[in-house]
Amino acid sequence: MTAADILVVGCGLAGAAAARVAADAGMRVRIIDAGLQGGVDSGCHVSADCRLTFASEARNRLTRGLLLPVEHEAAASAFGRGAEFAVGAGNGGAGLLWSGICERLDAPTSEGREFLDNCVERTYRPSEVLLGVIETVDPFTAAAFAAWPGIRSIKTASVRDGSLLRVPGPRDLLRGGGSAIDLLAGRVATVIEHRSGHATGVTALNLHTNDMEFQAADTVVVAADAVRSPALLVASRLNPEPGFPVGQWLTDHPLAVARIAATTEEGRTLADALRAGPEAMTCRGVVLAPGSGGSTRLIVSVPGGAPAQDLLMLYWYAVGYPNPNNELRFRKVADREFGLRGASVCLNAPIAPEDDLRRLLDDLTEVANRLGTPLRGWKPRLLPLGAAQHLFGTLRTALNPSAPGVTDADGKVRGFQNLFVAGPARLPAPCATNPVLASTAAAIHMAGVISGALPAHSAPWPKSAGRTEPRG
Repeated sequence: MTAADILVVGCGLAGAAAARVAADAGMRVRIIDAGLQGGVDSGCHVSADCRLTFASEARNRLTRGLLLPVEHEAAASAFGRGAEFAVGAGNGGAGLLWSGICERLDAPTSEGREFLDNCVERTYRPSEVLLGVIETVDPFTAAAFAAWPGIRSIKTASVRDGSLLRVPGPRDLLRGGGSAIDLLAGRVATVIEHRSGHATGVTALNLHTNDMEFQAADTVVVAADAVRSPALLVASRLNPEPGFPVGQWLTDHPLAVARIAATTEEGRTLADALRAGPEAMTCRGVVLAPGSGGSTRLIVSVPGGAPAQDLLMLYWYAVGYPNPNNELRFRKVADREFGLRGASVCLNAPIAPEDDLRRLLDDLTEVANRLGTPLRGWKPRLLPLGAAQHLFGTLRTALNPSAPGVTDADGKVRGFQNLFVAGPARLPAPCATNPVLASTAAAIHMAGVISGALPAHSAPWPKSAGRTEPRG
């Protein structure tokens, strides 16, 4: 098999977006992806099943069933309990139950604003076009929602599938890239082959034949999630060290949920406004920003497939704060179960202050009571860390060459000429927003730099930082 111009590891949204942009620029692109362990093809979005529309009961049960407890060490937190941690069951790079929500990233810190300015802003609009971002609800009348300052409609990704409007998956993003994109499903990347700061390709396990294969490429892009991407770097002897924090700064958004019967006038009005027709499977909802400085996100949605009575789902996301003491620790013995290769989670610091979490539950309870009555088993509660499935920060971008970081403003791995990272693992700063749109925009920016369509950032990394030679 001939070498590709670009080899993308992971067919998630960021990987698919990067592949599409590179292919449109005339480059030969190959993608390898493990796909669902159950044998479903890579990139097929499970949410195309009408029973699994956002906030439906079937979806909630499936999500709970696929939240896998992860081996972890943690200081006591979450109101005196030991912190729990869970991740979604592995399915290659494709987001199993992506909601489609596409918000521009909030940036409550100067580091976050700098990241957006350098890595995301110029490609936000192309990412919105590629994802088919639309407003999900007609504009609200001021009279109906005057009591909710800052209320706005959710923006969601969409694709038209006959008469059905649904959430797109990675394969939808690849359409139009033509024969320049070669998607090899059923491959698990095991090692990035490299020497003297140059990646030559990736060795992968073919799940169909159980053979090891070498995929050669001029440029390698690692676009798995925030657990699997650093695991692959560590498997390739790119280990964490001072200034090169692979697997560190692990962050997620604290999430509290409630499901209520809309028994008040406000609740019924909101439920009526959000109810979708049978042809729409995209998430319909509104975003409230009631927290301090607008830094939290309360998403209110009508459960998909709900019976005739008025029901509302409330998802309240708080800011997750990156901390170098929260990290992945990697064992020498690989654990292939769901792709979590030898990783365990060590939480030595809170993801969010305890006061923030208490306020989160108190505010959610107040809003739930204002809109209706919580259903049995669905009273406001905090979910385990990781349940938001917004993990980020483990291959963080540092714009200052003297700051700790794994990637630069273009997504290039420190000390390498042709090894890049795409996806939320790069996000370096606190936020409360779903990171999909920002990480997709950053991936498009990265692909533009690789293809020559966008100029690279010129600040060099110091030679003393990062990896140039593997250690045995």
